[in-house]
Amino acid sequence: MRNPRIPQSHFTAPLNEILGTEANVRVLRELCRADSPMARTTIAERAGLSLPGTSAAVAKLQRSGIVEAVGAGTRQSFGFRHGHPLAPALRTLFLAETLRTDALHGELRSLLGSLSSTPRAAWIVESEAPDEPGAPLRLSVLGAARDLPELASAIQGAIGELGSRYDTTIEVRATTEADLATASPAEHAVMQGATPVFGPHPLTFIDGSADAHQTAGPKRATHADRDHQAALSAAWIADQLNRDPSLPKRARNWLVHRLHVASPREAAELDDWLHVLESSSIPRIQHLLLSPGERAVRLRQSNPFIPVLTDRERDLMRKAATG
Repeated sequence: MRNPRIPQSHFTAPLNEILGTEANVRVLRELCRADSPMARTTIAERAGLSLPGTSAAVAKLQRSGIVEAVGAGTRQSFGFRHGHPLAPALRTLFLAETLRTDALHGELRSLLGSLSSTPRAAWIVESEAPDEPGAPLRLSVLGAARDLPELASAIQGAIGELGSRYDTTIEVRATTEADLATASPAEHAVMQGATPVFGPHPLTFIDGSADAHQTAGPKRATHADRDHQAALSAAWIADQLNRDPSLPKRARNWLVHRLHVASPREAAELDDWLHVLESSSIPRIQHLLLSPGERAVRLRQSNPFIPVLTDRERDLMRKAATG
C-alpha cells in the first residue's frame, strides 16, 4: 500500500498504526487473549507468523503503546497493555469476533442435530489458500455414501438463512470414511486444524478411534454425567476465584456480549447469571458454584466462567475434573 498523501496524527488516529497490518492484528489478538505476557516465539506460534514478522509487529505495537515489554534480554516477554485508553474497546472488538464464531458454530450444531437424519460428524476447516473477504466457509459433513447426496442437499438448503445472518456463505462438502482413509498428507494437515461442530474430530475416524470418541462424547452422556462434569469444573473455578478475582468481571463482560446473540431460552439462563455476578460477592459466587441445590445444578450447565478461561486454564480445569 502506498503511503497516504495526507498524514494523520497518531493521537487522533492511533488505530492506523495499531491495526495497520494483518500481522499487527494477529499479534494483538493473541496478546489480548493471553492471561500473561509471552515470549516472541510463543506469540509467533499462536499467531501463525514467522519470528521476524512477529518481532516487527511487536515493535510497532510497542511503539504505539498498546503492547508493553516485561523483562530484558533473552527472557523478555510482551503483554497487552490494559491501561491504554483504547484497551477496553480493543478487548471488546476481539471478544465480539470470538462470540460471532462461537454463535455460528452453536447454531450449526443445533441445526445438524435437529435433522431427521443426522451426519456422523461435521467440521469446519480453514482454507488451504490465503483467505479473501467473501470466501465461503467449508463445512465438511461425514456420512454413509448412500445417504450423503440427500443429506448434503438438506443441509445446504437449511443453512442458507444462517449464512445470510452471519454475512457469509457456507459451502457443504460431503465426505465418507473412505475419503478420509485415502486423504493425502496435505489434506491430513488441513484436517488437523479442523473445528468440529457436530460429533468427533475427523482425525478420530482416520486413526480408528472414532467409536471410542463417540462413546465418550456428549451425545452418549447421561444428564447425571453432565451434571457431575459441570460440578467438577465449577469446583475448580470456585478455587480459581481465590487466585484470580478478575474472573467475575471477565465472565460478566462475556455475558453482556453473548446476550446480543443468545436464543430466548439461553438468554433466560444468562440473565440469571448476570444478576448473580452483578449483585454477589466472590464468596457467594463460590457458594453457588459448589451448591447441590436445583438452581445451582441448572446454572452450572451455562457456566459463564468457562468461555473466558485461557487455553492454559482450560487444560488445568480438565485435568482437575478428570483426576
